Amino acid sequence: MKTYPPSRIHCLAAVAALLAAISGCHHVETEEPEHHTPAHMPANYPAAVERLLALHAEINNGTQRPPQHLDVFVEASDVARWLPGLAADSDLEEQPWIRVERASRHYETLLADVMRRSGDERRAAYVAQETELARLQRELLDIQQIFSKATEAPPDTD
Repeated sequence: MKTYPPSRIHCLAAVAALLAAISGCHHVETEEPEHHTPAHMPANYPAAVERLLALHAEINNGTQRPPQHLDVFVEASDVARWLPGLAADSDLEEQPWIRVERASRHYETLLADVMRRSGDERRAAYVAQETELARLQRELLDIQQIFSKATEAPPDTD
């Protein structure tokens, strides 16, 4: 029987281990990882507009949330950011969607400025933008009406 030097045995063992490692002896993930949907994400565009209006009222009324709840400005910013995606998931045509995208980006910009402030200054900065926020909300509500008409079932002709 032929004997091999220890260095050659170690080399062969290393090659065998390498081949085992790359030859499929590992678990392959076949499913896509779960996508986490935040609990405060509205189900659709109309629900998002309604939520944004409710958050606006909450801010204007000075309602204080318990510390364990999401900051109202963070939630409003999230909802504004999600508007174009939620509108895109519908049958909304391109031009109204472009209006949603523009209005939501402007809303986000206003909220980003507000969120750079601290504590009580946030609400004051938000309220100072009332005219522009009201204009954006009217725009989003107008588009919500288009959305509602687009998703209504056609009348029954029987």
